[in-house]
Amino acid sequence: MVKNRIKELRTACHLSQEQLAEKAQVSVRTIQRLEAGDDASISTLNLVAGALGVEVGDLFLHTDTSQEQEEK
Repeated sequence: MVKNRIKELRTACHLSQEQLAEKAQVSVRTIQRLEAGDDASISTLNLVAGALGVEVGDLFLHTDTSQEQEEK
């Protein structure tokens, strides 16, 4: 399970799951599964990212690896 920001981004855009699904041209169940952390194809992620107006990478939580690199 990969942590993602889809619900956070969706609510920031004031969209319901249904509205995002329609805008991304995917099913509501797909949005529910993505928000639950299920895997998805890159094409599905592209559709959702496009509907939210972000890049695919922005859908996921980023960790700050700069400190980890300094410790090595």
